[in-house]
Amino acid sequence: GPGHYSPGFAHMISDKLKERGIHVAVLGCYINPTDPDENKRKASVARFIEHLKYAKIIGADMVGTETGRYSSDFKVVPETYTEECYQLLLKSMREIVDAAEKLGVEAVHDHTLYSPEMMKRFLDDIHSPNVEAILDPVNLISSENYNNQEEVLERAFALYGDRISMVHVKDFRMENGEPEFEHV
Repeated sequence: GPGHYSPGFAHMISDKLKERGIHVAVLGCYINPTDPDENKRKASVARFIEHLKYAKIIGADMVGTETGRYSSDFKVVPETYTEECYQLLLKSMREIVDAAEKLGVEAVHDHTLYSPEMMKRFLDDIHSPNVEAILDPVNLISSENYNNQEEVLERAFALYGDRISMVHVKDFRMENGEPEFEHV
């Protein structure tokens, strides 16, 4: 949760990274911005905003997160694909974008919306130059489109390729009809 870090701690981390010649491209802050429990959702948004502040201090290019599931325990539930869940994501990201614009850093959201069309809709709806996409190609692959991977990725690039600032590369294999991931 928020409050565990301080500017002094972030500066110490920054110094240690610089000493070792390490640059942070993406500071991960994996929250659930669509948690149906409003108190948990607000705490997650506050945690992400805190990470924006410290990303700037350590010199990270962006902060990345998941786009969430409509479940407090992050389980896959049908409600995740509803308009209500999408509107909750917009609400959370607008709070984050407002803070990012005040802090002068970029809020970037990890590509876990379920289709290229939903990501395009989200980027259009959020309408901020401070939100960019991290393309995680494997997250677009399912048992339904596994044989058409190239077409799915071409749609993503056609719809919002100019908003992709980072690509998350990982390998996968199909297990029981669904992709199993191996992070690289």
